[in-house]
Amino acid sequence: MYEDHARIPPPPDGGYNLNALKPGNIRHYDYWPEPPGPQTFGNTQVIFSDHEKHMVARIRQADAVFGCMAWLTNYAILDALAGLEAVQIVVQKEDFLRPDGPGWRKTKLLRAYKALDKNLMRFNIPWDVGSCDQCGDPSIEGVRCMGVHNSGRKSASPRMHHKFLVFCHLADGYPEPYAVWTGSFNATWNGTRCRENSMYIESEPIASAYAQEYGTVAALSEPLDWQYAWVAPEWRIGS
Repeated sequence: MYEDHARIPPPPDGGYNLNALKPGNIRHYDYWPEPPGPQTFGNTQVIFSDHEKHMVARIRQADAVFGCMAWLTNYAILDALAGLEAVQIVVQKEDFLRPDGPGWRKTKLLRAYKALDKNLMRFNIPWDVGSCDQCGDPSIEGVRCMGVHNSGRKSASPRMHHKFLVFCHLADGYPEPYAVWTGSFNATWNGTRCRENSMYIESEPIASAYAQEYGTVAALSEPLDWQYAWVAPEWRIGS
């Protein structure tokens, strides 16, 4: 029934862009429709392709973005985030985040992360992380990490596996959530080659619920130059 298994051959590195694959030619039926673009239902947009492009566009509409993104290494997305007034993202704790090793890739990534430092103060964040002790430096970096580092390379290890961004307006320096992006898409280069799903939801109550979860994760977060493989929050609730 099938004359071939894919319309594109594997590239030299052996990896596919799964979004470019189509079912094999079916006899007497050589046309396969292109995947649909974003589909909107009420206040929700459903996205199955071109996640990077759509995420960048939504970021550029916001004043500030807060969120939890398991892995954040996509430079188009990082560049868009760098243009905002306020940014704070928590990523999964990984060894490659620590700035104590060589490598131009690490240097480039850490430089992109540094561009997200906006002199943001924790007391301006109206969620759990904003209630943490302020006796020391009250500022918060643009990117921090949380979770357990899988130093033993176990087949299963608990991770900070969220993938959501909360989009905010700023009112007198305080964020007001108005929308959230959530789904399976990782903000990485490889994420653009995977079959993923995302939803962009314009709802203040839903965005605020995600903001609360962000605040809890951020309150448990650590600097990128982390010291312990297990969870070791830098701050505590209170002053």
